[in-house]
Amino acid sequence: MATEAPPTEDRRGAPDEERRRDWRRTFLALKERDFAVYFSGDMGFFMAMQMNLILRGYLAVELTGQATAIGIVSLGQGIPMLMIAPIGGVLADRMNKRTLLTIMQTFVAGVNLVLAVLIFADLLEFWHLVLGAVGAGTAIATVMPARQAVVPQL
Repeated sequence: MATEAPPTEDRRGAPDEERRRDWRRTFLALKERDFAVYFSGDMGFFMAMQMNLILRGYLAVELTGQATAIGIVSLGQGIPMLMIAPIGGVLADRMNKRTLLTIMQTFVAGVNLVLAVLIFADLLEFWHLVLGAVGAGTAIATVMPARQAVVPQL
């Protein structure tokens, strides 16, 4: 008397065939136009933010020749992010979220544009990087609560 083997299961306990069908559901949210636009913008923003973080540290070491410069520049961004995030939450609650996102992301772009001009003009100094990090950290701390609050409104 032969018995049929039970279906194989992956680590989460779902049968393999069911899991193969369900993976397509992962991207269903991207069919919503508003969410797809938001997600694309978010991905672009976060990629730019991470590239900025790496580049700022690299430039700090190139300008000073000291590894501690990376920490100073990172603190320049990190401290405002810690201190200003609660204020950003209040602003996100009281202001139009789209307006706040636009203003703060434009501000970050402006900071990066100024740094780029200083780099190409060969005028960049270490304190410019620290000041740019403080500005970017302030803007990012202000914009993050608005980013999170806008998702349910999509």
